[in-house]
Amino acid sequence: MMLKLSPPYFQILKYTACGIAILALAAALCCCGYDSPGAECEPQYIDSECGPPTGRVYAEHFWFVQISDLHQSRDNGSSVFDYGLTPKGDYQGLREQLEYINQVLRPAFVVATGDLVDGGVLEQLPCQWRDYRRGVLDACYDDRQYHDLPGNHDAYFDFELDHFLRYSISKETHHWWTVKTDDGCHGFVALCSVDPGYNRGRIDERELAWIESALDALAPCGMVLLFAHHNTDQDQIASLLGPQGLLAERGVTAFAAGHVHNDGQWHNAGVLYLHTDAMYVNRPAGCRGRMRLFSIDRGNLSSAPKAILDCGPQVLITSPQDAADANPSNPLGHVIGAELEVRALGLFDQPLELTLSIDSNEPLELEPIGGSLYSARVDCSALAEGRHTLEVRAAGFDDCDNARHSIEVLR
Repeated sequence: MMLKLSPPYFQILKYTACGIAILALAAALCCCGYDSPGAECEPQYIDSECGPPTGRVYAEHFWFVQISDLHQSRDNGSSVFDYGLTPKGDYQGLREQLEYINQVLRPAFVVATGDLVDGGVLEQLPCQWRDYRRGVLDACYDDRQYHDLPGNHDAYFDFELDHFLRYSISKETHHWWTVKTDDGCHGFVALCSVDPGYNRGRIDERELAWIESALDALAPCGMVLLFAHHNTDQDQIASLLGPQGLLAERGVTAFAAGHVHNDGQWHNAGVLYLHTDAMYVNRPAGCRGRMRLFSIDRGNLSSAPKAILDCGPQVLITSPQDAADANPSNPLGHVIGAELEVRALGLFDQPLELTLSIDSNEPLELEPIGGSLYSARVDCSALAEGRHTLEVRAAGFDDCDNARHSIEVLR
């Protein structure tokens, strides 16, 4: 699957007597009181009580979630890079967040864009990988709903990505899938951007050839989104996939990544580039991590960074399209006329009341239309030409950032 690369300088440590002693001591410390790192990983399956896949795909609309930089660890000094972000001694923190996404948000699928475990500078730790796999499976996911790909922490001292291939849910370093709607199909690609042993990203010749073949297969799709751990701000990746590279040439809609532990987005040559904050890092009060919520609704692509396990519902405007999310497949999705239908997604474990305001004017109520969607028809004939701000919020959650979403449109 991947070219075997020359090891970086710190890999030499493994082949010295001193290095062997250090690794033996680290292995003994990290797994004390846990599974032996040499123990076999028992096959795990979804319990029947979890029921059928929870993803909901509608005739016109569906939504999905990206998480990144999970850094599953044991908070016991098991890694030089151990951020101490997982509740001590178990994987329940991971399970709790994934259960919230699965049971409350009910996305069509989840993409985990790398750094699944904390992967130390000395070796990969099977105990971390087993905890990661158990956390995902115990939250009732399978490979139809959950797509994971490797990050740099998952590849340190594992040039063939053996741990990822053994313990991940997808069990492939790259793969693609489609979702069908009445408007046609939409394609999604999970690719491998790691340069094993290094922090940086890299696309080798085999990976580039595979990406081209995936894009050939997905050519009939209305939208195509690519996911990786590293974004195209990495010089070597930028030369292949950036503004003058393959993505713009092939009309890819968006490229979403993680790695940098913050949220951001920009456009270049018709492609929307996104990076999503870490699931476990930079946790504000009242939440446990970050994610990005996506929606495809009648040709509109919408997305917004959100907190996990925050104070209330998740709200996302799905139509019209935000000017910031404009893409070649729907270049006028953010342009509105005299009449406008505003549609929004409201995800919560109880009924919601959503309201719409335009340029902070008197709010209008959106009506539920099924499938967690809400809609309002608005007379915009009196609006002046130019940019306008639409905001949808859930009533009763004024202090919750997740419970509101605003976009800019052009009249």
